[in-house]
Amino acid sequence: MSNYQAPPGGQPHSGQPGAYPQQGAVVPQQQPGGYGYPPAQAGAYAPAPGQPMAPGGQAAGVGFMLKERNLVAVILLPLVTLGIYVLVWYYRINKEMAAFDRRRPQSPGTTLLAITLGAILIVPPILSVWNTVKRIAETQRVAGLPPTANPVVGLLIGLVGFYALYCQLELNKVTKHYGSPPQNTQVALAV
Repeated sequence: MSNYQAPPGGQPHSGQPGAYPQQGAVVPQQQPGGYGYPPAQAGAYAPAPGQPMAPGGQAAGVGFMLKERNLVAVILLPLVTLGIYVLVWYYRINKEMAAFDRRRPQSPGTTLLAITLGAILIVPPILSVWNTVKRIAETQRVAGLPPTANPVVGLLIGLVGFYALYCQLELNKVTKHYGSPPQNTQVALAV
């Protein structure tokens, strides 16, 4: 006799754990999560009013909200921490963008590695900065906003030391678009 039980509301498939379900059997779906973020929950924030939806009136997907950071802190903390904050911030925004739209795989660790150890080769940090600003523009687009983040502007502002401020200003537009929900709140994506 097997200890296997049918999924709630479903029918047993072959009776063997790990076996494929029979056609038509109800199999419970796993809740999305990952990257250390909580699983999906009912009652997620709906898209902002007037936000375009995917064809059929359905949300295009779900993601986890980015953190809305204080712009003054983004300016002052790098000075107080002798630049360490910028590295932590860079890793975190890339991790948050990966969780916001999980359809675009990215490695926050690789982006951080490119601006630290990759600086020896000169090209990797430039590409990492460029691609991060492109990801911010894509995040804006997926949220239903017109993409205003520009990689050229990001590089030029980075030359004078205000790259983090520019990027955070652009990311805060996304959180404000959704009504500033708490970080890691599940939200519907427009595209």
